[in-house]
Amino acid sequence: MPTGNAAATAPQSFVISGTAPGAPTIGTATAGNTQATVTFSAPGSNGGSTITGYTATSNPGGLTGTCTAPCTSINVTGLTNGTSYTFTVTATNSAGPGTPSAASNSVIPKANQTISFGAAPTPTYSPGGTFSVSATATSGLAVAYTTQTSGICTVDLSSGLVTIVTGGSCTIAANQAGSSIFNAAPQVTQLVNIAAAPQTVTFAPASPVTFGVTPITLTATASSGLTAFTFSTSSAASICTVATNQLTIVGVGTCVLTASQAGNANVASASANANVVINQASQTVTFAPASPVTFGVTPITLTATASSGLTAFTFSTSSAASICTVATNQLTIVGVGTCVLTASQAGNANVASASANANVVINQASQTVTFAPASPVTFGVTPITLTATASSGLTAFTFSTSSAASICTVATNQLTIVGVGTCVLTASQAGNANVASASANANVVINQASQTVTFAPASPVTFGVTPITLTATASSGLTAFTFSTSSAASICTVATNQLTIVGVGTCVLTASQGRQCQRRQRLGQRQCGDQSGQSDGDLRPGLAGDLRRHADHADRDRLQRPDRVHL
Repeated sequence: MPTGNAAATAPQSFVISGTAPGAPTIGTATAGNTQATVTFSAPGSNGGSTITGYTATSNPGGLTGTCTAPCTSINVTGLTNGTSYTFTVTATNSAGPGTPSAASNSVIPKANQTISFGAAPTPTYSPGGTFSVSATATSGLAVAYTTQTSGICTVDLSSGLVTIVTGGSCTIAANQAGSSIFNAAPQVTQLVNIAAAPQTVTFAPASPVTFGVTPITLTATASSGLTAFTFSTSSAASICTVATNQLTIVGVGTCVLTASQAGNANVASASANANVVINQASQTVTFAPASPVTFGVTPITLTATASSGLTAFTFSTSSAASICTVATNQLTIVGVGTCVLTASQAGNANVASASANANVVINQASQTVTFAPASPVTFGVTPITLTATASSGLTAFTFSTSSAASICTVATNQLTIVGVGTCVLTASQAGNANVASASANANVVINQASQTVTFAPASPVTFGVTPITLTATASSGLTAFTFSTSSAASICTVATNQLTIVGVGTCVLTASQGRQCQRRQRLGQRQCGDQSGQSDGDLRPGLAGDLRRHADHADRDRLQRPDRVHL
């Protein structure tokens, strides 16, 4: 390879003139409110000179917009909304504007609009209830309504009248689709809370109640028609308890109750309070001591019962101590009268006190008089001292007789026998304030006194003797005799007291003392006790006893004493 020095160079300046740039590539025209934005890309040739800017021109109107390179979009303003426009873009360099681009897509500028809702309503649930929402667009164009919660609410498209389906959060959307000069508005929503409907609970358990009442079934009603309730109490368990819907009374006081209704999606919960006043239970005292009683009865144990089952009683009397006294439960009878008694049961915290009165009538004690004078007695007995006894122990007696004074008389306690018969006596005990009077009757039979006839005519006698005067004596001292014979008239005869001997034989004679008997017959007595004598002095008891047993026969009222005279 050859070697040597390099050739020398010499600089030279000269001007090269450029050309206008090529046409930009048109992009997309986007309309705005009285404006449009046009996008593009740089031309393939800048004409040999740097592009300094771009110009977009509208058709129609020739309105332009520019940007300084480098840029890719131009905003053209001053457009008329509702007019259709296309745009071309030219690039500019030092040589001037280049060739326009192809026309853009056609756009129509429109104004933007917004929607706003009025204040959200505050509806309350009611079946099929309605309320209205209101929205307006800044364009003045009508708004269309839709629901986004159809399970909660529905809405009329044009009026905004909302129909309630159930309670809850209701979302309503408002739309405006735009027009030739307005763009569609952005959707706006309004949240409306559909409140649960209020309800009123009516809760009025019976009050007051009495301690001891059986468990009470609690009931309440709600204006909503809901029927499920929860019952509770804020009172102490010593007053009342609640289980489910059963209220149990535990003690006296005020039971504060609450009935709660929980509500549901459409109905708000609600409750009501009520007070049940619990009064002491009343009780009835049963007090019925035996009445009447008799003075002298032993102390009586008083008893009573209470419907409450309480057993402690206090007994008292408002009567004078001269009638009765009470110590603890012992009633002591002091005198005749009415004893007014009270049985009191003091109750307790849950049972009210109670009492009952009772009257015990105290009657006089009865008494029995024992009166048994000796009977029979014989006429002629000395005065008899009458005595009697009383079961009461009282000793003062009055003796009397209801018999005729011809039979007997009584003076104080002395019985004097006056004649044969029955003396009816009464012994009376007058009693006192506490013992009733009493009496007893007794009969004293007064028998005839017996007498002995002594009759002993001389015997034997001799036939032819002169008439014999018969004589006799009686132990009674009576002197009137009747003489008779039971012998044949051929033996002897008797006239008055003269015995005439008629023939030989045995003359059977009788001397009879009958005057006393006859006198008693005249006085109405029907029994005679006269006796006759026989010569041997023997009484004939068979005949006398027979006559006593048949004393009511008048023809048997005389007894005879036979004697025999042997001739």
